[in-house]
Amino acid sequence: MILLAAITIMTFCVSLDNAAEAMRAKYSEQLIWSGTIATGKKTQLYHAKDGSWSLLIENPQGKLCLVAFGVRSELKIPGIKI
Repeated sequence: MILLAAITIMTFCVSLDNAAEAMRAKYSEQLIWSGTIATGKKTQLYHAKDGSWSLLIENPQGKLCLVAFGVRSELKIPGIKI
């Protein structure tokens, strides 16, 4: 099971322009945060109402790739409901 998850992560990459639509279509997740990590790579965090989440980071070819995901989460931003 762990190996299959690793293969899924390594192979799910999308262009920056198509990331939000791809995550909405594939996982019903919406973009809740974007930023740049210390290496200068673009990073995006997606979240769904069922609590699933995904983290995408830009690869050397300029595409955003799934690097982490989970099935349970709770947003802790005061005043914001998703």
